[in-house]
Amino acid sequence: SVTVFAKNYGCCFWRWNMNKGIAHYYKVKTLNLKVKKLLWIGVLLVNLGTPDGTDYWSMRKYLKQFLMDRRVVDIFKPLWWLILNGPILTFRPSKSGKAYEKIWDKDNYGSPLRKHTINQTKKLQELFKQDKQIIIEHAMRYGKPEIDKILYKMKENGCTKIVLMPLYPQYAASTSATVKDEVF
Repeated sequence: SVTVFAKNYGCCFWRWNMNKGIAHYYKVKTLNLKVKKLLWIGVLLVNLGTPDGTDYWSMRKYLKQFLMDRRVVDIFKPLWWLILNGPILTFRPSKSGKAYEKIWDKDNYGSPLRKHTINQTKKLQELFKQDKQIIIEHAMRYGKPEIDKILYKMKENGCTKIVLMPLYPQYAASTSATVKDEVF
């Protein structure tokens, strides 16, 4: 649970659980109650994303998720849906899959972007391994691992604060802003 409010009233203790919206009243035996609240910080590295494989259906799923983002393609939605689900998602997955096959490393996480993101995450985890109150994870804006699932996992692991780190060299609506849209 995430403690938002805790107050010591001498012989009793009130605690508010943000997740359930419930206040709990605890009686304590001593007047010298010391409240020690652990602050768990999550660091979420977010990169653009990559398909799960180079086959037609993996590429189609990835392209559809990517190209349906309003920050990536800003065209009248019904018109864009027809264009996307017509010629683009019919022919583009095969062509993109062939291009991905040239750089795909089946023995090392698949795409280079996934490999580098995982390696960055591992290096940061190694750097902060002494501090058990910092949890470092990665997610992809499009594809897997999904942002919402990783955020849920971090919350379940006790994170009370999460630092969002989009891994882009500059701010743009189609990169950093779409990550923020997905999170908030």
